[in-house]
Amino acid sequence: CYVYRVSRWGIAVGYSYAHEKFAGAGLDKKRFLKYGHENIVIRDNYVKMAGGDGITVMYALRPFVEHNMTDSVACEINDRIYCNPGNRGGKVAAAIWPWKCKNAIFQYNECFATLNASNGNGDGQPWDADYGDGTNYQYNYSHGNTASTIMFCGPESINNTFRYNISQYEDMGPLDPAGNTGNCQVYNNTFYIKEGLDTIWSTVHRNNGPVDMENNIFYFASKTPVKVRDWNPENAGNKTYSNNLYYNITNLPNDAAAVKVDANTNTKVLVDPGSGPRAVAEDNSARKHEDPTATTVFDGYKLAENSPAINAGKVVVDRNGYSIDHDFFGHAITAVPEIGAAESDVVAALVLRSNVYTVSERNVS
Repeated sequence: CYVYRVSRWGIAVGYSYAHEKFAGAGLDKKRFLKYGHENIVIRDNYVKMAGGDGITVMYALRPFVEHNMTDSVACEINDRIYCNPGNRGGKVAAAIWPWKCKNAIFQYNECFATLNASNGNGDGQPWDADYGDGTNYQYNYSHGNTASTIMFCGPESINNTFRYNISQYEDMGPLDPAGNTGNCQVYNNTFYIKEGLDTIWSTVHRNNGPVDMENNIFYFASKTPVKVRDWNPENAGNKTYSNNLYYNITNLPNDAAAVKVDANTNTKVLVDPGSGPRAVAEDNSARKHEDPTATTVFDGYKLAENSPAINAGKVVVDRNGYSIDHDFFGHAITAVPEIGAAESDVVAALVLRSNVYTVSERNVS
């Protein structure tokens, strides 16, 4: 489906007349079975220049959203359109996200240039785990959005998983925990952070929600080493770091297993960082990268030979019950995982793969 230049939403599915039944953070299946929706699949759509949000699924149990593309959405969410100070309701828009869903899965989507975060749009992210329970973003790619990569939005946003995604050149820091409450895991992502930024956090919101960060690559593209100004903004006790790789950074957070890489040592972490797509594919479709034997346009984010990220990760247990099966490129996760969104072919000495975790895209009940 091709959606072009609509005034507000590109695709919005699943509203409920009984929205008041979905109040609160923890959402049980019974209310969805009675008042909400099941069996929602949104796949293979391209939304361009929507005035507001790109794709939103609402009031749904286990919705499945994959292989979609958004490009330059939120183009009317700005101070010119919303010029009356007394009429600013709804002046927020993100690209692909859930509202009041349980165990929503978003995978293999691409998002480019969500607009106007610096011109009045209170959002502007590609991904937004918004007032839901158990949202999982995995294997997605985003580039050039005007806000942060992922927002965990509001006190009723709980049990979030963000894993094996690649982010390139967003205008703000990668993470935006905008008041979320419990259980937020961010692991095995690769964040290529644009020059001029000195934070991994949103430069707009208070970043006052909890986030546990494991096995991520924080790669600062600055020409000079970056001193990060706020590893623990707002409440220092609600951010944890474990086994992350920090590139081109002078100061580190409290991470006992940190891997620090200085840019001036010429140590290669990634094959060609910053080389990911900057525009949509010619056929307006999300590009496939599930086959580990195939060459893809994302291969610059594979690990370089002898990368310090190889065999440097920790074994992660997903607290939301999602099986850990493969990386961004379809490679099986080994017994000693890597740091970042890509596994390599190098196996740690004396470690043999005795079993492979199985995954079902709908395995969470």
